Amino acid sequence: MPFKDSKSSYGAISKAFHWTLALLILGMIGVGWYMVDVPPPDKFFYYKIHKSTGICIVFLGILRLGWRFFVKKPDLPKEQFPLEHFLANSVQYLLYAFVILTPLEGWLMSSSGGHPVTFFGLFTVPAISPKIPELAKITHELHAIIAYTLLGIIALHVLGALRHHFVLKNTVLKRMLPGKTV
Repeated sequence: MPFKDSKSSYGAISKAFHWTLALLILGMIGVGWYMVDVPPPDKFFYYKIHKSTGICIVFLGILRLGWRFFVKKPDLPKEQFPLEHFLANSVQYLLYAFVILTPLEGWLMSSSGGHPVTFFGLFTVPAISPKIPELAKITHELHAIIAYTLLGIIALHVLGALRHHFVLKNTVLKRMLPGKTV
């Protein structure tokens, strides 16, 4: 499998970014839902995992965006209508934005609440805001809204891929699957 994308298929690097981020995000959402109901002190363990995973997602998301900037993605099927191209591209751009925005906003929430962010217990990540209780309250509410918005965008992305595979019967889904070259 080639490392770089071609006109018809994603390469190994794009697939690695895609599936690593997908697994991290799904794990993060699961831990996020679970941790709110866990009593202390166990709750703090899950918060640390959630925050550390968020830092991974921010940096992998930025790297993926950089990769996308320098490596052209495969073409969408020519049989699609212009509106379908627009919608597919819009969902993809929103996905990139929210994959980076959601954990960044969580980092801001922790920083403004005066809660340090450690990276898997190895080191403390610098705060991106001083402690500002009013901002912490706002970002706490906003984090849930942004996370659910990301979940909705992911659902659109998955539904679009499934539509390509089962309804349109083209190779859009297959070209992103690990080990497949189309």
